[in-house]
Amino acid sequence: MVLNQAIPVHDKVIFHNNYFLLAKYNSSLWNITYTFLNPEGLQIAQFSTGSHYSEPNFDNIEIKDYQENKFLLSTLNGLKLINSLGETLWSKGIVAKDLSVNSDLSMWIVTNSTEQKDLVHIQNPSNECNYIALNPFLDSYCDITPGIFPSFTGKIQALESYFPPDGFYYPSYSKYGLHFDWYKDDIKIDSLYLGRFTGEGVYKVLVSQGPCQLFSESKIVSLNNDLIKTPILNFETKEICSGSSTTLTSQCYSSSTNWLNISSTNTTINVTPISTHTYSSFCKETGYYYRKLYEYGPYIHTLRGTCNSDTLHSTITVRPIPFGPDITASANEICKDEVVMLTASNCLNNLNWSTAETTSSINVQPLVSTTYKATCKDSFGCLSNETATFINVKTFSNTLSLTGSPINSLTYRAGKINSIQSFNSNNSMHYKVAKSIELLPGFSSNNKLFIAEVDKKCSND
Repeated sequence: MVLNQAIPVHDKVIFHNNYFLLAKYNSSLWNITYTFLNPEGLQIAQFSTGSHYSEPNFDNIEIKDYQENKFLLSTLNGLKLINSLGETLWSKGIVAKDLSVNSDLSMWIVTNSTEQKDLVHIQNPSNECNYIALNPFLDSYCDITPGIFPSFTGKIQALESYFPPDGFYYPSYSKYGLHFDWYKDDIKIDSLYLGRFTGEGVYKVLVSQGPCQLFSESKIVSLNNDLIKTPILNFETKEICSGSSTTLTSQCYSSSTNWLNISSTNTTINVTPISTHTYSSFCKETGYYYRKLYEYGPYIHTLRGTCNSDTLHSTITVRPIPFGPDITASANEICKDEVVMLTASNCLNNLNWSTAETTSSINVQPLVSTTYKATCKDSFGCLSNETATFINVKTFSNTLSLTGSPINSLTYRAGKINSIQSFNSNNSMHYKVAKSIELLPGFSSNNKLFIAEVDKKCSND
């Protein structure tokens, strides 16, 4: 055959069995015009597709024989089945990277998605309801924590089985009219629990697409609590003192560790309980998809629900720390080089001084003002808080003049004391000097205890 007319300039020209498909991009209208010519070069169909905002790639445009005088056109906007008169028999919005027509006039298509290349099976349009509805449920599931259910997705061999990426395909998915109704024991499941395992029973799915409806096979789904093992729980120590920490380790097999009321999934954690506390852990196997390819091409996606093992409990006993000792000093204010006796009481077990001594009473002779501390340790080894006493090594006056009434039980220290103090009925008096004591007119002991002592240590010289 010799074509007697010139074909206008186009971006893509395809010749197939004496038919021509021409494609021309119009940048001002952002569309592509397709022209279908018969063997005589006469236009029998023309159509345009839009939303092409840049120069397209025409490599995936092709013509396939479908039936006698019928052709399958693959364009950048989808598929179109036309006859030799240019009449559109049907069209599909699936852009194909590759396609083949089977002897039964069904089609296999590899999509041209940039994210994922999916295999799509399209039935013969004259036999569109003759598909197989598959049951997406597994044979058994673990005992799901209340409120957490495994979800399922199903894909069927149907007129238009579209395969979106995992995570975007839901039990009531409705793209291209595809819809699922879920049944348990022949009762339609409430929409809140679409595609979820809600206990042992017989499950099936009613698949609807366009004018087609078909039930899947029924499947008896059981409960299996042995799908995941209980953890092994180890403690650094099960008894600790208040304020101390300990390490807990929960070992799981091929699953993740989870702690109740603790925001951690680490196998080992460090805890500091303030009182006796029970810690609990369980093993958790996060849900994952099964994707199965069946003989005639459809996929079925099933999500294995998140399974939790039995929870293991163990208690850490927190022992209270003992009270610190009561410390008394024979004097809290002294001259340089004086000896003070410190006594610790109310310590039932081990006593420890900051001087490293362990007896209940110790003698100290500080050269400067010093704080002395002591702790008690009980039989379990818990250490009390420190208690302390301060011994003030004071720089005294060379000459101290005293008047009025003395402070009861206070020792007055100086190099020299001049006193006109007068005792009252409740006072006693103790003077301690390095050189001399002078009792001036007006001094009176009123027959109360009066101690006068000369000690060279109370001199600043």
